[in-house]
Amino acid sequence: MNDNLSAAIYVRVSTSKQVDDGISIDSQTNLLTEYCKNNGYEIYNVYIDAGKSGTNINKRNEFKKLIEDANQNKFDVLLIWKISRFGRNFNDLIYGSKILLDNHISIVSYSENFDLNTAIGRLIFNILASVANFEIDEYSENIKMVFNEKAKKGGRMCHFVLGYDPLGKDNFIVNTYEMYIVATIFQVYNRKDNLTYTSNFINNLGFVGKNGNKFSPSSIREILRRSLYCGYIEHHGLIYKGYFQKGITVNQYNNTQIKLYKNGKSKIKNRLYI
Repeated sequence: MNDNLSAAIYVRVSTSKQVDDGISIDSQTNLLTEYCKNNGYEIYNVYIDAGKSGTNINKRNEFKKLIEDANQNKFDVLLIWKISRFGRNFNDLIYGSKILLDNHISIVSYSENFDLNTAIGRLIFNILASVANFEIDEYSENIKMVFNEKAKKGGRMCHFVLGYDPLGKDNFIVNTYEMYIVATIFQVYNRKDNLTYTSNFINNLGFVGKNGNKFSPSSIREILRRSLYCGYIEHHGLIYKGYFQKGITVNQYNNTQIKLYKNGKSKIKNRLYI
């Protein structure tokens, strides 16, 4: 029994799934809490990063808090369901485990049996860390392939854009009112060649963006650069023909890119030579 030892519990699910690998936040917490009871650990704290990717520790506030508490020796043991919950980036895993071990804090994985205080335990940990890193790299590559194919077929590459509403998994339907705002933005800028004037003009008309905010010169520029509005998709520097309804003509878009370029607000490569 470990009556004199306190344990920290760390649980996480990724941004891609509410339930990751079949184990939810509640399931992980319940399993690890029961483990503490059965093994005589007193629970110091439960750190929960819900909906956080394991590839970047800077975006996991509870993980950072755990590391801070570890540096202050506030607990003796860290309990996790499996290594991939602790992290998926190999360097981050090594960084986190080193801090824990330097502070004489053991790491216990519920589903993977190893002891980091032994050479074989460290070997197993490194293997599991490499596997976790490989899985996320493979997942990222598969996602890239899916989006590349989607772009080539003219599918929708974004979800939230002024002028359109999502239609199914891959298409858009024109939002008539919002597309009127987009068309007005193009018309005003092409008449005045000035982003600040255009944003002030649009705001004075009482128009707002998709998120309900007023328009700024930078948001106007972003709208003007979207080839989406003339029926094309830009993905990784390449341009593909989309199959959704246009909001402006290709000539309107091309002329706008020329004006933006001349005014130093864009690069000429964004022009469509069609």
